[in-house]
Amino acid sequence: MLKSQVNSSQQYMDKRQYLVQLTWLRGIAATLVVISHSIRTSEGKYASANYSGQITGQDIGLINFFDLGTFGVMVFFALSGATLYFSNAKVSLKATPSFYIKRVFRIWPAFFVSLLAYIAFMPLFSHFYQFANGNWIEQQFLASWDLSTFISYVTLTFNITGPSGIFNNAYWSLPIEFQYYLLFPLIILSIKLVGMAGPVLIAIVCYILQKFNFVDFSSNLVFFLAYTFCFGVLAAHIYSKINFRLPTALAMLLALCSAFLCSLTQLSYIDFGDLPIISNPYGYTGIFGLMCVVSILFISSDLPKTHWLVRPFYWLGEVSYSLYLYHNLVLGALVIVCLEWNLLGLLTHPEIIFLIVLPTTLLISHYSYKLIEKPGISLGKRLASYKGHLVERN
Repeated sequence: MLKSQVNSSQQYMDKRQYLVQLTWLRGIAATLVVISHSIRTSEGKYASANYSGQITGQDIGLINFFDLGTFGVMVFFALSGATLYFSNAKVSLKATPSFYIKRVFRIWPAFFVSLLAYIAFMPLFSHFYQFANGNWIEQQFLASWDLSTFISYVTLTFNITGPSGIFNNAYWSLPIEFQYYLLFPLIILSIKLVGMAGPVLIAIVCYILQKFNFVDFSSNLVFFLAYTFCFGVLAAHIYSKINFRLPTALAMLLALCSAFLCSLTQLSYIDFGDLPIISNPYGYTGIFGLMCVVSILFISSDLPKTHWLVRPFYWLGEVSYSLYLYHNLVLGALVIVCLEWNLLGLLTHPEIIFLIVLPTTLLISHYSYKLIEKPGISLGKRLASYKGHLVERN
């Protein structure tokens, strides 16, 4: 009896362990986005009323190898597919509305509050940013917008209607991820009908839709990148069906190699020529991102989230959504401070920008997660549960 209880406990831990590694991987992915945007900020040309000349970004050197923001976003998409499968693999047609309610309250409240913060910040940035030079950081804050633009952002449909790149250019991935949530029940249904071929077929159909212009969205990336989400779901499905696990050292090595190969490709050390899909930047970053997620998913490590080595990275993963939402706001504020205090030289060093922006944004993210994300998640679960009771009653 005791042996049976031990085996049952081990199986439960194995099933839940994926949450630990996928959570800290999400935090690392968000950090890569912050690094990339710190680099983009340092590449600008800045002038100040307090300075007669103009500061231009310097050669950023080795930090180029960590310019993996797009890779990080592809990791997000694959992680979303995997984690949704683990928590909703048995979602039925009746349970679909409850699933959608939970996903809306997971992503939308924190997004909406951050959107209001960016709207409030834009006039401040416009007032203090006196010399526009077309820099990456300024484009999102100086863009004009109207009520229809606001509605398209609030409803997460601006990838369909346009325009994009307003308020916060990191928002581009949010409507895509939300639309993958809408697709998820269909992917689960496909697995029930045709097994592992289901997610593959859906990814192929989505690719064909954009390849041959059967759809005309403002951005068709939601179709091109569907393979990242679909194969994330597939990886989780395979994980739940087999007992194979990778040694910890090998899994970590494979994950690091996927990031390193992606970096080499972005820096043109590796050239895929005109190969279909993979030669596209969103193609190879997505494939390498999937490799990274699969490697970490199948890791055999059983370190709990309370372990001293895991705890800080797990916390980083917990607040990673807010980190993603707010880091551009902190970058914009830093640029304004540097312009006002005549610290333009600081803006030429991406590593210094990153070391200032990351902890500052993490502080904001901590409170955003505590005060907005967690209550939103709880409310979504309560509403979904209430909806489920109504369905059962009817």
